[in-house]
Amino acid sequence: MSSRPNPDPPLKGAPTVVLEAGLASYEFVRPLGQGHHGELLLTRQRYQGGVGGLTVLKRLNRVVRQEDYQRLVEEARLGGQLRHPNIVSVQMLGGDAAEPLLLMEYIEGQPLGDVMRRAERSGRGFSEALACHVTAEVADALHYAHALHDEKGRHLGIVHRDVTPQGILVGRWGEVKLMDFGAAWSRLEGRISTEGDTDLGNVAYSSPERAQLEQLDGRSDLFSLGLVFLQLLTGRHLLDAAARHEAELLGRQLRVRGDSGRPELEELSAVRTAELLKRMRELTSEQVEEGLGEAPEPLRPILRKLLAPRREDRYATGAELAEALREHLWLTRQRYGHAALVSEVATLTESVLEDLEEPADPSRRGRGGKGRRGGPSKGA
Repeated sequence: MSSRPNPDPPLKGAPTVVLEAGLASYEFVRPLGQGHHGELLLTRQRYQGGVGGLTVLKRLNRVVRQEDYQRLVEEARLGGQLRHPNIVSVQMLGGDAAEPLLLMEYIEGQPLGDVMRRAERSGRGFSEALACHVTAEVADALHYAHALHDEKGRHLGIVHRDVTPQGILVGRWGEVKLMDFGAAWSRLEGRISTEGDTDLGNVAYSSPERAQLEQLDGRSDLFSLGLVFLQLLTGRHLLDAAARHEAELLGRQLRVRGDSGRPELEELSAVRTAELLKRMRELTSEQVEEGLGEAPEPLRPILRKLLAPRREDRYATGAELAEALREHLWLTRQRYGHAALVSEVATLTESVLEDLEEPADPSRRGRGGKGRRGGPSKGA
């Protein structure tokens, strides 16, 4: 099936057609922000007989490196082999050699990072069951990716390298999906080399070995997932709250290419990045213990193993982690699934809307559910 970007300007008032592919065209709906090596667009399929479903398109930023083009093609090739219910699927690579477009599954929902910011804003925390359930679902996705072989039986050695709250999607119907393998390492045949790659994504979710630019395996992703799990349980990053907010700013800045008009921001980003990486490289078991904060006592052994500075001391696979979390839920009689996740996220969203409608009252702060704890932790 041939496909090409649409170069013609739309008629006044007509929807913008981003891509034409066979009998279908893809009309622009709204931007979805930045992914690795490109911007994300929500599009709607249209056929002669009417409209179809929604699709996410990733296209290269206007100012790109040749490497970005190669990595987008590689992401399409790798994504085409990833078929798991907890991974956002890649449908095809469209466009042409001059302007490739990656077409991906659209899941109605919101990034976990957005949900976490709403929780922080409302002064409410997540249930222990939600934290365990979401983390176990992502662990399943990682186990599948880490163990994947190609059609010739060769282990692909995939490492996601950017497991963050913003890269985990919580769907409207309770789905939990890992997104964006644009920064992934693999042994995919014909891939470009990224050994010693300094494009670290969101640096506050790097593992110690990633911060050292060492060769990685799946245990690096599990460390990153452990940081997310700790945040869900306590509202805090392992290092401290300031590191999390700095990282969110950095993540936005580092993914915008060609911002030559603001060199002072690039310099500031470089300083912050270096400091965060230094703290992660020097992470100790004592800092991990202090950084656990108010994490529930029964889950602390799981967190210690996930966040061990030495990869040899961590869970070997995502399957082991998922089993430990689900066993905890079973032993504590916490039944949790899609419906419970939908209900908890909806309740949280409603509480934020109520807070926006009511006058600010400091005496209400922290009421309802488990309060969020601000300020830096002792672990950094």
